Amino acid sequence: MDKEEELACAQCFLQWYSQKHGTTYNKPLRPDELIPELKNRGNWDFIATPKNGDDEQSLALEVKGVIRPNMRIQVSQWRTVFRQVSQNLQNTLNGTFDVSTCVNLNPPKSTKFRVLNINHAKRPQFVNVLTNIIGKAVVDMNRSDQIDLGPKIRAAFPSWPVQYRENSPTGCLFYLMKSGNQGNSVRLAPSDAFWEEAAISEALQSLDMATQLGLAQSKGFQQTVLLLDLHSLFSWDPKTVRQWLIDTNFSAADVSSIYLIQVSGSKVAEVWSAGQSSSKARDTLSDVKAET
Repeated sequence: MDKEEELACAQCFLQWYSQKHGTTYNKPLRPDELIPELKNRGNWDFIATPKNGDDEQSLALEVKGVIRPNMRIQVSQWRTVFRQVSQNLQNTLNGTFDVSTCVNLNPPKSTKFRVLNINHAKRPQFVNVLTNIIGKAVVDMNRSDQIDLGPKIRAAFPSWPVQYRENSPTGCLFYLMKSGNQGNSVRLAPSDAFWEEAAISEALQSLDMATQLGLAQSKGFQQTVLLLDLHSLFSWDPKTVRQWLIDTNFSAADVSSIYLIQVSGSKVAEVWSAGQSSSKARDTLSDVKAET
């Protein structure tokens, strides 16, 4: 994760945490900005201090990104595809079009879905297919309409993923939005067909859970918080993350609590807290709810 992504995650969490606990926090700062002796050391990510000056309410925050290996490369490939489709639509239809997606279109091989490989050889064909199908849908639909483009894409592009159980084309919900004065925003939205537990499991398995929060404790911070920043390509699913923590028997002495964050939807959910036994966690697993 880059520094801007880390800061956005910390700010999203603090906004939620402040409202929940009735305590307003200052903008999160890097540890060496408040503790000069930490300069040029491997520190945790942020310190959040309450505006009321109560040091016991200060938070040490560390941010970890939940992202599958090589996902950034895949995201870059898909952005290239949608940028080309957007340009094509602008050349063939009236208005300005921005085509984007927030779904995982490249599930790992461990899933029972066909993987769509958008390599250079297939990209031009796929761009043309999306341009034609979306262009026709724009002409025929109202702004409130929602269309599953999966079958049409599959009919024109045989490599489009197929659901394993039903052997039917992977869903691809499409809707048209008015985006201020900037024209039309064409959105390919997530559907159940794009969510595979194996995808997030792969991301969690590759997650480095080692933290510097022990150092924060040695500096007097009683509340050490680990933030798991869930990439927007994943469906919001706190239960899966919490279950993974339970199954791995996570019990780090230097972490007070763990929260799942999705900045794009301003979503926060606590998925683990210190002193919580695995049996108690399993008993309360069904009670985990996303809080916004």
